[in-house]
Amino acid sequence: MIDYLYIDHIAYIFNEIEDGYKFFANSPGFRVIRGPGVNPTQGVKFLFITVDDISKIEILAPLDNKSPISSRLNNVGPSLYHICYAVNDLNKSINQLTKKFDWVLISAPKKDPAFDGRKVAFLKNSSYGIIELVESKIESFSQSLPKNISNTEEFLIRKNGTSSSENNFSKLDKSKQINLTKIIGLSVDNIEDIPDELNSFSDIKSWDSMAMAIFHSEFENLINKRITMPDHPNLDFYVEIYHKY
Repeated sequence: MIDYLYIDHIAYIFNEIEDGYKFFANSPGFRVIRGPGVNPTQGVKFLFITVDDISKIEILAPLDNKSPISSRLNNVGPSLYHICYAVNDLNKSINQLTKKFDWVLISAPKKDPAFDGRKVAFLKNSSYGIIELVESKIESFSQSLPKNISNTEEFLIRKNGTSSSENNFSKLDKSKQINLTKIIGLSVDNIEDIPDELNSFSDIKSWDSMAMAIFHSEFENLINKRITMPDHPNLDFYVEIYHKY
């Protein structure tokens, strides 16, 4: 086997992302850490999660019937799919596996949007199945979370009925923005359309348990602190914690 730096993730395939979410949602330490998203490069939809004792799990579902995981789902069903190893030199690792250990390259290195443009490759062995190799990344995974939503602070100010000058918003790390508008189905251009009387997650169109888990996990990233999700969460609960930290 090759020398690798660390196991980046373990991947499971499901017919739908929601099926994978439901399978893992009750696991101790369950957190959503990235996604859900679409990876047209690999023809899949993805959601990254973590649970106790496993640093990162990738839940995959086919983007369409041409997805490379569709045939396995049809023949085997939902199952463990691959282990992904992070390596320093992708080409060197591929050469080592194909020339010395009878692995076959089934997907050549290509930039992958699920890994912020880092290259990945897939190999197969008749005795061991499929593995994925990914270029290593020095910075932590949490630093690669989406940072393109810039008006969470504005939403929380409006919800709390105060201005930034009256609160501790100077402590907010601008590099960690919670992706609230994507979760509730609003574009960043129409945040003013959020009603001022919005008090409950049940008021948000198409809200469900997975949206709640994504929101909660991204909120933890925003304040850089683990908090226990209340039995009946509401927006005021998160607004109060946001101002506290």
